[in-house]
Amino acid sequence: MSDFTFEENSSFKSPSIIGEPTSPKMVKALLKTGIIKNEKHAGFVLIGFTILCFALALYISYAFIFAGNTTRKLTPEQEKQKQEFQERIRQGRSSVPAVQNAPVNNQ
Repeated sequence: MSDFTFEENSSFKSPSIIGEPTSPKMVKALLKTGIIKNEKHAGFVLIGFTILCFALALYISYAFIFAGNTTRKLTPEQEKQKQEFQERIRQGRSSVPAVQNAPVNNQ
């Protein structure tokens, strides 16, 4: 077996391109505002923002999927219209007049 040695570096470093360390643009934008002091904290803020956005997306999805199944109260006028419509359906009529026994032209 060959011996491997690793250089352990506990400090956080940005990826480098051709020897020059570069920071992601979102990190640079956070550092530019002055609220965040270093790249490590900017990374934590961005991860927290991502988790917040994911939680918000789950909440909105839940609201549209499960909260949409609630029934609402009808006004007395709407209740009357509903009953009239159901009665017309029971009698075989609908609100849209249908063409019945129309002659078919088979020429």
